[in-house]
Amino acid sequence: MTALHYGPLNDVYAAKSPEEITKLYDGWAQSYDEDMAKLGYRHPMVAVALLSRYLAKGKGPILDAGAGTGI
Repeated sequence: MTALHYGPLNDVYAAKSPEEITKLYDGWAQSYDEDMAKLGYRHPMVAVALLSRYLAKGKGPILDAGAGTGI
């Protein structure tokens, strides 16, 4: 399965309005993390690795806003 041939992702890319995008993501929410992991999406893990490397332990808080499911 590749991103170029994956239905929900293609649908989001083809959406014509913010309202359509919202509706598509709402319908995809339950399986989004699992589906994206199957496609090789690793950005959340990369972000955590970078934060843990450069942010001193106990520093924070970190705001996770507008970042998908919050995985």
